[in-house]
Amino acid sequence: MEHKPLVSVIIVFYNMSREAPRTLFSLSVSYQQHVNPADYEVIALDCTSVLPLTNEQMHEYGTNFRLIKTDSSPSPASAINTAARQARGRYLTICIDGARLWSPGIMTETLSVLESNPDTVIATPSFHIGHETQNVAMTKGYNQETEDIILEKSGWETDGYQLFSIACPDGSSANGWFLPLHESNCLTVSKNLFEKAGGFDERFSSPGGGLANLDFFKKICEEKGEIYILAGEGTFHQFHGGVTTNIPPEQHPWEIFHREYVALTGREYSPPEYRAVFRGTIRRESAWMLQYSYDKVADRLKEMGVRLEEAQKTITRMSDRRSDIRVRYVQPVLSRVRNSPFLSLIRSLISK
Repeated sequence: MEHKPLVSVIIVFYNMSREAPRTLFSLSVSYQQHVNPADYEVIALDCTSVLPLTNEQMHEYGTNFRLIKTDSSPSPASAINTAARQARGRYLTICIDGARLWSPGIMTETLSVLESNPDTVIATPSFHIGHETQNVAMTKGYNQETEDIILEKSGWETDGYQLFSIACPDGSSANGWFLPLHESNCLTVSKNLFEKAGGFDERFSSPGGGLANLDFFKKICEEKGEIYILAGEGTFHQFHGGVTTNIPPEQHPWEIFHREYVALTGREYSPPEYRAVFRGTIRRESAWMLQYSYDKVADRLKEMGVRLEEAQKTITRMSDRRSDIRVRYVQPVLSRVRNSPFLSLIRSLISK
């Protein structure tokens, strides 16, 4: 009987001849920790690239990699749905942007969550390479050559968590770990749930899919009500001239994309509301993200009249610890409470 992988990773590429080899390596068993090729397959979607990916390239990364070439351009929505139908796994990990490197624990953490919680949704926060978002950094001279130097110096290929040392949150994760994400560029759902939700809405025809990924993420989160977030893991965006990520802020197409969203859904976009279960390991390299997320929560709760002075010393102690910190904590939706769940989170993280 044919063995089928548990997870099918669907990742979209369009004109990413520089970025794709790094991304595909970051999905391979040579980089992902404590997994083997039988656990998952990688479906690389090439959407009419000028220099398309090849089957020979897939073989470089493992027997669990395969290529599907599509003519789905400029929106990848229909291509994702096509790949989902061909996927062999019970679960789908959707990566709409193939320029994003994975941290090395994403797959093993995903498999661990699915083993104990088979009917769940798993989201990974998103980052940009560089210490400010690439939309801003490019106006100050940031480009692919600059990024190549940063990546080479980081040593990420041998220690993928060094990516946190050269990155900042992207727009979708700008509120940190503990406030709602707008989307995830590494989102795992069961194939049944994907089909129940109708897959990606193929009516989104804007370049890059417009808000199709945000729309799908919102539908899935609100269908489930509770999702897992891989704290301490992330995807890291390489500079490649992306439709939304690599243009100056004043040229961002949000208004165009939002008009399409309103026309298709009949409502203004708003972030999803959900309960979050945090899973993962917070390492020294990603401890700054804990501080960043604390600041965002503190600002939000201050608006709600909640004071958090006592948390600051605790979080500083955490950042100074040399050992990794395992996380599993359920956070209520912040907009529905006036007491801070964050203090309990901090205490749970430092408890023995």
